[in-house]
Amino acid sequence: MTASSLSVSIFPEIRPQVRGKDEPSVDVRDDGQPLERLFVRDRGTIVPVLVSEIVRLEADGDYSAVITATRRLLVAVPLGTLHDRIRRADFVRVHRQHVVNLAHVARLLPHDAGRFLIEFRSGGSVVASRAGSQALRAMVE
Repeated sequence: MTASSLSVSIFPEIRPQVRGKDEPSVDVRDDGQPLERLFVRDRGTIVPVLVSEIVRLEADGDYSAVITATRRLLVAVPLGTLHDRIRRADFVRVHRQHVVNLAHVARLLPHDAGRFLIEFRSGGSVVASRAGSQALRAMVE
């Protein structure tokens, strides 16, 4: 894994539970409100990450990578759970492994067979699935 560190606490209302030495888990509590920031463990400290600064989320096994313009942080929460908890219209699932923040998209380029290549203002890109590309097309039409 190429992230700074693993997190066991990303939400203010989450209590970390460690089942074993190598088995971090979290108790996700949902107050029904969209998140404004995540609290992520990074090299022994807990850092706040504003949701608006997140460029994209990426599945990484049982974890999710939170990717901003300047760093990649790994959190011990599955992608679907994290996306559901963020609850913002500008975060769109474009592939089973990728959720993108539309506020950080520079452009959409045709890729192949009806799929888009999504380029970000901060650099980098991801390829949307066919279904994800259709959802993006519906948003711009």
